[in-house]
Amino acid sequence: MRNKLLSIVLVVVFVFSLPIVVSASDYVYKGHVGYIYNGIGSINQELNTLGFELSQHNAYFENTFLFGAAALPNLYLGVKSNFSFSFDKDETIVSPERSQAIMRHFSLIFVVEYNHPLNEKLSIGGGFDTGFNKLSLTLRQYDPVDDFENVLSNGNYASIWRPYYVVGGHVNALYNVSTNMSLNFTGGVLFNIGIGQWLDAFAKIDGSNAILSNFISAYASLGVGFYF
Repeated sequence: MRNKLLSIVLVVVFVFSLPIVVSASDYVYKGHVGYIYNGIGSINQELNTLGFELSQHNAYFENTFLFGAAALPNLYLGVKSNFSFSFDKDETIVSPERSQAIMRHFSLIFVVEYNHPLNEKLSIGGGFDTGFNKLSLTLRQYDPVDDFENVLSNGNYASIWRPYYVVGGHVNALYNVSTNMSLNFTGGVLFNIGIGQWLDAFAKIDGSNAILSNFISAYASLGVGFYF
C-alpha cells in the first residue's frame, strides 16, 4: 500500500511542477537502441516445468522527451518510454503440437536529468527515474498449420500481466555533432516493485503475489538526440 501511495505522490508532484519549472524554448527528443538485462529468473523457475526458459538478455528500445528547466541551465525534466521482449519456443512438450512463451516489458518513466558540459562538444551527466512498468506473459500452444481454414481455430492462448512501480537512475555521455544534434550513450539500473497480483485481463489471479514480486533491470544503449 505504501508503494502505491508513494508512486501516486511522486507522479502528482512531477506533473504539477512541470508548468512552473520548464523552459518553453528548450526541448529534447532522444531515441535509443541497446541491451537490457531483466532479472526474471524467478518466473523462469515456474516456466521450467513446462520446458520454457525465457531469455533475460534482450534488445531494448527507448524514446525520451525532455524539457529544459528554467531555474537551472542543463537541467531537464521529462518522460521516457521503453520496450523490450523475450521469447522461447518448445516443440517437444506434446508432439507434434508447438508451444511458445513471450514476455513483454513496457515502461513509462518520469525523468529528472542533469548534463554537465566538459567542453563545446562533450557533456556527461545523469538522472533519476521513477514511473511504472507493465510486464505481460503470453503462452501459446498450437498445431502445425496445413490448411488456411484452420488458422483462426488452431491452438490455445493465455495472457497475464502485472504492473510494477519503477525507481532507478542513469548516467549519460553526450557528444554534440551540431547545435541541434548529439550522439548519446546511456546506462542505468531500474528496480521494479510489483503492485498487487498478476491479472488475467482485470481479474486477480489468486496466490500469484509472490511470483516475480520484484526484479532488477540494467541497460546500456546508444542513440541520437535532437534539440529544439
